[in-house]
Amino acid sequence: MITMTELATKEVVNVSTGKLLGHVVDLDVDLDKGLVQAIIIGQGRVRSLFNKEAELFIPWVQIKKIGQDVILVQIAEAASIGKD
Repeated sequence: MITMTELATKEVVNVSTGKLLGHVVDLDVDLDKGLVQAIIIGQGRVRSLFNKEAELFIPWVQIKKIGQDVILVQIAEAASIGKD
């Protein structure tokens, strides 16, 4: 089991490119099924209402490994533009 606070402290790295994508800032949860559908990544660690940062929407199925310090995901570079 892992908490949102623990997820938010981990860096997210794309294993396809080796690029650091950012940190988890939110989760997309299916309340009917009780499942996390995706993680939402922000490039900065601080969010505010007035300074909305770019976000990446990464479906849960693209998470390859959640380690002690990092979350490894596998996404195509073109797919890393985010969710509208």
